[in-house]
Order: sequence, then structure tokens, then C-alpha cells
Amino acid sequence: MTPSRLGSSRLDRLSAPLPVALVIGLAMACSRAPPRHTVSAPVAPEPALEQRLGYPRGTRLLILHFDDLGVTRSANAAVAAARDSGLVVSGSVIVPGRFFQEVAAHAREHPDVDLGIHLALTSEFPGYRWGPVSPKQEVATLLGPDGQFRRGWDDTSNIRWQDVERELRAQIAAARAAGIRPTHLDVHEFVLFTRGPILLEVLRRVARDEGLPLLGAREWISGRRAMRKLPGGALELARVVWISPEIEPAEWDRFYTEQIRALPPGVSELILHPVTDSIDAKSLTAERVNWGAAWRARDWAFVASPAFRRLLREEQIQLITWRQLDSLLARAPGGP
Repeated sequence: MTPSRLGSSRLDRLSAPLPVALVIGLAMACSRAPPRHTVSAPVAPEPALEQRLGYPRGTRLLILHFDDLGVTRSANAAVAAARDSGLVVSGSVIVPGRFFQEVAAHAREHPDVDLGIHLALTSEFPGYRWGPVSPKQEVATLLGPDGQFRRGWDDTSNIRWQDVERELRAQIAAARAAGIRPTHLDVHEFVLFTRGPILLEVLRRVARDEGLPLLGAREWISGRRAMRKLPGGALELARVVWISPEIEPAEWDRFYTEQIRALPPGVSELILHPVTDSIDAKSLTAERVNWGAAWRARDWAFVASPAFRRLLREEQIQLITWRQLDSLLARAPGGP
């Protein structure tokens, strides 16, 4: 049957007289009173993350995050100095870093310190190179010609996901064995967020298996649906802020001030790389400009200033830690 004949045949059937019984049934149905619809009670909105943490809805909470602990003594000292000054600080440690054991000793002496693991699979600094915690022969695709981690990953780097997973788990196990109670995971240079879905899924699986929240931001993910939920629970950071190389040194404080004033309600994170001694940091970064010694010293000058504390008061921003989020995750249904 052709399409035109098919259409014509259907129209003929639709225009034919309806059976009497069907007509009567339709008339009776139309004469009945319309059914009553019960009005259900409005559903209360799900508590926002800040409410689940015990703060009023709309409160702006901020995690002050010190990155790259364990690679210089002055980075380690910055966390202690900030805590001694009354700031609420989180940090993350590079387990293969030269001064990792110094961080671990501090964590054993201060069990309330909030430390995550800065999972490192690259070693880009000119002054000091680090390699894997795993036996080198078991993670060979992660290594450069000198037997340490590659300085970076490019499009031609052949990275086996099995090597990545083995090293991630080894670093977490080493941190725990040293006495650190990690509160979260993040990734050095964001390398696992930019290499496609397989390595990102490895990272998520490790975080889930270890029962640790994972720092993530949608702009870090290339060619992939935004990661909106942290593994193990609906903990979504409102915003993650870090400074970029495009910001001139003279604009450092202004950039941070504007970003903090613009924070939305909920939990945000400010990623900093502070050091108390730029000479010590230069032993790691040499003459590097981006994330170099001067960069890190400017971060410390900002966060250690009275203006920073005044800004938090004026904006009514509360500092919290990853440990508070971790505790919330543990209490959540289905949490670790």
C-alpha cells in the first residue's frame, strides 16, 4: 500500500459512523462529574549543603586550601603558622615529596589537622624531582627517562590506567601508614581531569573505594560531562577559585579580594600555594615564574595579612575544613 493510499484509508475509517453502544458510553462518561484531585502538601526543599553542616541556608563557607605540602619546609611551615594565627586551614600533601615525613609527624602530633592527599603523577619542578611510591617496574608508563615521574603529560604520552590506579592507591596507603588521616583527595596539575573518561573514572573509583571525597570542578574536565557529585554523597562545592598566570603580581590582592566578595552561598574552596620563605621555595622552583617562589610568597602575604581577615568579617564568610565535609559524608545514607 502506498503512503497516499494508506493515509486515505485511515481517514475513511475515522470518518465512518461510530457504533451506537460506543456513542452512548461516551455520552455517559461526559455527563459524570469530573474526578476530584487531592492537593498534595508542598515538598520541603532538600537542605542545602551549608544547612547540613549546621549553618543557616545561604551562608557562604570557604575552605582555605594550602597546596603542595611536603615539597618544601616553608610550605609546611605556612600551614602551622596560619593555624597558630587562628586561621582555619586545610591542606594537601604530596606523598613522594622530599619533606613528606615532616608533614606526617606534624599530623601525628596534631590529629585535628585537616590534610588531604595531593595525588602526584607528574614532577615538573626543576629543583627537585620525585618518583612513584610503587615499585618502578610496576608503573613504568608513568616514568620519564630519569626514572622519576614525567615532567608533564602530552598528547603522545602512553599512560596505562592500571599504572595510574596502582600508584594512586599506593600513595594513599603510604599516607595512612605514616599516621595521616586523609580528609579528601585532589590531583597535582589536574592531570587526571584532562586525559579523557577512563583515567577520570579510575580516580573516581579509587576515591569511592577509599571513602574519601574528591575535589572536582567542572571547568577542569575536558570533553566530558561536568562532575557534579562527589563520590559517595551529594556534596557539591559551589565554586573553586585559584589564581592564573594571566594575573599580574600588582593585581594579586585585588584578584583574590574580588573573587572572595563574589563567592556564592554554599561551600567554596580557595586554592593557594603559600610559603613562608621564598628562598627555600626557590630551591624547588628555581627561576620558574608560574607557581614559582615569588608566586608562592605573594600567596602567603595575602592570606597572612590583616586585610584578609577583615575581608572575611566584612563578607560574613565562615572558614571550614574538608574534615567537616568528610564527617558529613560519613553520616550520610550510603556514605562510607
